Amino acid sequence: GGMAGGMPGQPSGMPGMMGMGGCQGMMGTGNPNVDLANVPAAFRKKMQAQAAAGGGMMGMGAAGGMMNPAANPLLAMTAHQNPMLAMAMMGSVSNVGGIAGNMALPKPTAPAETKKQEESTAPDPDIVELFDHFHIDPRHLSRFSGLMDKRQDTFAGDMLKLWELLEQARSPEGMLVSKMREMETGTFIGKTVPDEELMAVSKKFKLDQPAESKLSDVLAKYDPERRREYMREVEKHLETSAKPSATVMMLLKKLGEGLPLGKPGNPAPGSYIDRQRRERDDRHKPRDDGYRPRSPGARERDRDRDRDRRDDRDR
Repeated sequence: GGMAGGMPGQPSGMPGMMGMGGCQGMMGTGNPNVDLANVPAAFRKKMQAQAAAGGGMMGMGAAGGMMNPAANPLLAMTAHQNPMLAMAMMGSVSNVGGIAGNMALPKPTAPAETKKQEESTAPDPDIVELFDHFHIDPRHLSRFSGLMDKRQDTFAGDMLKLWELLEQARSPEGMLVSKMREMETGTFIGKTVPDEELMAVSKKFKLDQPAESKLSDVLAKYDPERRREYMREVEKHLETSAKPSATVMMLLKKLGEGLPLGKPGNPAPGSYIDRQRRERDDRHKPRDDGYRPRSPGARERDRDRDRDRRDDRDR
């Protein structure tokens, strides 16, 4: 029945399967049930060479017989119909692991990597809060998040400036879109901290908070040397102005565009220079030799005396 020393309980219609000690009927012409015409061409020469070597024994006994297409016509037929199976058997016929041993299984993705990726794609909570507070269309969220990812060094100052601008804007969404364009062109300046020189000028001319903040913001984009030059020009203009904070606001456009501020005008009444001149004149004003400052009581006595004289004339 084609089964020499075979495994009990197996069907008799599967020739060529042997126990671990089997030696006969594995391959070649000794097995009448194997038709070389039905074996794929890729195996035919190899089978004939092994048969010529004599014995047809494979290195691994029954495992070799199981993977040998000559010893198992059913496997040979399957290999003929499945090229991938044929390639696997040709690559390593004695591989006890079979096809599974030659297959590369995909490695499972580590949960930590997935979590990290999700965290990196999630928008910053400060950005989400800004969008929620001002009811910004979520379609701008991805673009804005990408811009802010590149501005980590100035993130806090940028967000503070945007909150300030959007609070004052008639259309917060339009203002945000405008500032995103400035970020893309590199002209947007976030909230800055005034330096010591600017703070001294602000104190000298009693600048209000908006003028001080905007002046600090617009000068922040210049290098220290250019910033000092501009501060000297600004100070000369403020010295002749009766309204220094308003003058700062008018100079912001030229400062932002890097233009010269021009020559300061004549000192206005009440300006810093005008006050300094008045104080200097008062200190150097000549006085009479017999001049003595009069007390408020002396002035009241003079008024009473003048009133009494008028009364006497009326009588």
